[in-house]
Amino acid sequence: MSKLSELKRQREEIELGIVKETLKEKNFFEEESKKILEETEDLSSIIITIEKNYNITQVDFRYNEAKRKFVRLNHFEEGPNTLDRYASQFIGCDKCTTHCFKTEMSIDDFLALVTRGVYEPVAVRKAE
Repeated sequence: MSKLSELKRQREEIELGIVKETLKEKNFFEEESKKILEETEDLSSIIITIEKNYNITQVDFRYNEAKRKFVRLNHFEEGPNTLDRYASQFIGCDKCTTHCFKTEMSIDDFLALVTRGVYEPVAVRKAE
């Protein structure tokens, strides 16, 4: 194994560990989600379901290895709580920034939103 691939593997292990610990601290998960999170060895093999603060809807994120970012897999629901209405309604909220509406974000940015309570992780499932 080359030095570069070994460093990449180490970085991925560290990132996975940080994600696991951050999500475990929130402790919103059912037992099945906790088990999947604990057993995963590859960040891109799981899908993390979050609720945006104020619990308006659930959104799924999956880690994309090529981009090294979390990618949102679906969109906010249509209806009275659309993304535009939500963004304009809470634009001044000190817990919310437009950053949390991005479809792609780095691990650090994703975890910052989880840590601040903007994203509330509610489930982890295996990606198909």
